Amino acid sequence: MNTPLINTIITENQAFQRLKTTDGPAPLMVGFVGIKTLITDLLKTDPDNLSIIEALHLLQDQGWQDASSMLDHYEEEQQEKYQIAFFRLQALVATAVNTIQAS
Repeated sequence: MNTPLINTIITENQAFQRLKTTDGPAPLMVGFVGIKTLITDLLKTDPDNLSIIEALHLLQDQGWQDASSMLDHYEEEQQEKYQIAFFRLQALVATAVNTIQAS
């Protein structure tokens, strides 16, 4: 596996996990897209790696649903639902990154 790229993904995830709901959705969306892009790049270096494929599918499918939900709740000023969706997206990214690290 591409160790420098994996280390970059881990570092980006650490910053992503430190984001707070009070930061608003923009930093979370930028971080989500950035990490998803890095994982896509990692898959290009090892296209048959099932852990990377699983992580990318997780972000592609559930990640976009959670992100969309979070943005909707933020725009509708539904603070509690926004926070739940925010934390759910953070947890999903952590799961995807952990999946890659476990391989």
